[in-house]
Amino acid sequence: MKIYSILFLLVLFLNLNTSCLAQKQVWTKIDSIENFLVNAKQDVNSFSGGNKYFRNQADFSKPFEYLQKKLSVARQKNNKNQIGNCLILIADLYFEQGEIAQSLINLEKSIIIIKELKDTGWIAATLWKMGECFSKLHNVSKAVGCYNQSLILSKKVKATGNITFVYNSIGLMYAENNDFENALINLKKSLATSGNWTNYTYERHLMSDIGNIYRQMGDVDSALYYHHEALKLADKTNIKSQMDLVYGALAHDYVKQNNYKKAKGFNNLYLNMLKKQGFNKDIPYAELLASKIDSSMGNFKDAYEHYKQYNVLSNQLKSDEVSKVIIKENIDDEKSKNKIEQDKKDAIAKQELENQKFIRNSIIGSTGGVALISFLGFVNFRNKRKREKAELSQLISETEMKALRSQMNPHFI
Repeated sequence: MKIYSILFLLVLFLNLNTSCLAQKQVWTKIDSIENFLVNAKQDVNSFSGGNKYFRNQADFSKPFEYLQKKLSVARQKNNKNQIGNCLILIADLYFEQGEIAQSLINLEKSIIIIKELKDTGWIAATLWKMGECFSKLHNVSKAVGCYNQSLILSKKVKATGNITFVYNSIGLMYAENNDFENALINLKKSLATSGNWTNYTYERHLMSDIGNIYRQMGDVDSALYYHHEALKLADKTNIKSQMDLVYGALAHDYVKQNNYKKAKGFNNLYLNMLKKQGFNKDIPYAELLASKIDSSMGNFKDAYEHYKQYNVLSNQLKSDEVSKVIIKENIDDEKSKNKIEQDKKDAIAKQELENQKFIRNSIIGSTGGVALISFLGFVNFRNKRKREKAELSQLISETEMKALRSQMNPHFI
């Protein structure tokens, strides 16, 4: 059972690092949802990690369908490991779609099953995920409660990975609520425990987040320190998608410091790397920052050009977002139509069952009625024969009595 908790933590870690090269190689091989599902049947972790693929395709119906079937089979076999795993993966899909309440419902179902298995590490990981849901729903008290329970259990089984994730989540939650001091405390605890992994990718994320909080607090020097440390870690991993985010962060830091020359250098690196990746939602904001930097440096012509690009790309981004919303609505409509059709079929099937039940009951009732009438008729016939026999016996007796009386008549004496 402990293997499931380890696998689940690994899945969570992969979702946090969707840009790693190994994962890119996997997803570039996927050319259709159907092929992916074939692979997913062999590898549950691959299925969970594939959320990124389905999110990009704006189609969650296939994985939902597959997982629901798998869950049904697991329930028939009473395989609690598979039931718990399926419920968590379904919760992950809901979370990816932004349906946090539905995600939470499935996690609450899964933790009941997992508690029966008494797998402490798995319980801790699920509580962490529930905390993420409550945090998204802005229920801070319940989120903190789940995080704290997860920490207690994780420390009990020495699940270092989960401890790292929980501290990170608590820190980011405090940051969202502008409690920067508590945010830094927890993020630094997460950074301290992540050292046991020697995982540069995750440490880079943490360094960058800590730097961003320091910038929000107005401590630019500390922000620059952590962002430069993050850049060193990004160089070690040699993953460009991580380096561009750090370049962007450093550009913002130097703007805060009014060092526009360095800000321009890092922002140019940021823009160039984003453009090489194709259209990216961060490009418009990088163009806007470039406009601000050029304007501050007196390069008004370049500032105007960057601002024009910002407007064009912003409109394109809005158009793409609208298209995604339309696609999602179409998928939801199709799902709704399918549900209506299924409800109709279920209603017809139910009515047929009711009709069959009525016919069966009618036949049983008719047969019973005939049997009852026959029985009553037989009883009545038998009683009638008895009465007739009694009447005949009485008549004979009366006749015999009359004969005896006539013999005693004085006329014959």
